[in-house]
Amino acid sequence: MSIKKYIQLARLNNWTKNLIIFSPLFFSGKINDLLLLKQSIFAFISFSFLTSSIYILNDYLDLDQDRTHPLKKNRPLASGKVPISHAGALGLLLLILGLGIMYSFFSTTTFYISLFYIVIMVSYCLVFRKIALIDIGIIAIGFVLRLYVGSSVIEIPNSNWIIIMTFLLALFIALAKRRDDLTNPIINPLESRESLGGYRLILVDSLINIMVPIIIVSYILYCTAEGNVARIGKNLFLTSVFVLFGFIRYLQLVFVKNLGGDPINLLYRDSGIQLAIILWISSFVWILYF
Repeated sequence: MSIKKYIQLARLNNWTKNLIIFSPLFFSGKINDLLLLKQSIFAFISFSFLTSSIYILNDYLDLDQDRTHPLKKNRPLASGKVPISHAGALGLLLLILGLGIMYSFFSTTTFYISLFYIVIMVSYCLVFRKIALIDIGIIAIGFVLRLYVGSSVIEIPNSNWIIIMTFLLALFIALAKRRDDLTNPIINPLESRESLGGYRLILVDSLINIMVPIIIVSYILYCTAEGNVARIGKNLFLTSVFVLFGFIRYLQLVFVKNLGGDPINLLYRDSGIQLAIILWISSFVWILYF
């Protein structure tokens, strides 16, 4: 039995999206608290089990479409490399493990947030992903729920700023993914994603061009907010340089080099965006912890 195909089915590469669980710990300045870090790591793993179970459900629901899709036909379930019964068993196991760990080792708040995430995402898979604009809103809510999982685990409340920034950034990522679907030359958008019937490239590009300055301005306001300056320091605004560069680089890749739009794929491929993120994290660590 090849483990690799089951790893692909569970989409372990998408566990990077769950790193947002560490955000409350990082931004609170307590990432060096080993007990809280251990709890966050444990929550990250168990929540990732839940997200993998949703990916498996999504692949099952899309099975007929994926089998004729030029790219998705190679997925483990669509290609037949993993039997449906095995996929169902794995998805159920991951769901039980994830919820079981959340219920047994964390607060009831963490458990109910995780359970609400499952309900929302199952609803997305069954209904909301078919409705343009609502689909990206649900995705953004999913990221905010990840944030609440992270804060409930360490019992440190999220600031309004981090909630707003998370929602806006998630909305941007979802929009960018829709752009990638619309501009991919080897796929039929309507066959790839049902909600794309409610999108047009000019609409998505306009929304991206609206979202980028909103995110940048919101981040600058966060950096210069009186409470954050008092808590973190007056040099916090310097980190906005790397945020600005990262978004400018993204827009260059999309509108000049025509490299699609999915920021996750571009993150893995482009050294410029990677550098911006590394410098942003490094500068934030320096300001917050030294």
